[in-house]
Amino acid sequence: MKVGVVLVAGGRGVRLGARVPKAWVPLAGAPLFAHALSAFHDLPWVRRIAVVMEPAWVGRARNLLRALGSTKVSAVVAGARAVRTRWRAARERWAFGGWTRF
Repeated sequence: MKVGVVLVAGGRGVRLGARVPKAWVPLAGAPLFAHALSAFHDLPWVRRIAVVMEPAWVGRARNLLRALGSTKVSAVVAGARAVRTRWRAARERWAFGGWTRF
C-alpha cells in the first residue's frame, strides 16, 4: 500500500526562544522539518509528501526542497495557524487511489 504524508511544519518557536518558526530551527545543520521530511522520504511505502507551513516561509521551503532533490514532495502550501494549515493540506487533494476534494 502506498500512502501520502502531510508534513505540518508549523509552530512559531516561541517556547524554544527561536527567532525563526519552529520548523526552521537548525538541528545538526538542517532545519527541523528537513529531518522529518528525510525520514518520510526514505520510506518505500510513502508515495507523496505535502509540506505545509506559514505563508512567509513557503518560498524558502520550495528552494530548500529543490536543493535537496526531494522527489516525493509534490506540494508546499501555506497555512496561517495549525488548524487552518491542516485543513489547507487536506483540501490540496491528498487522497490516494483517485484525488478527493474536501
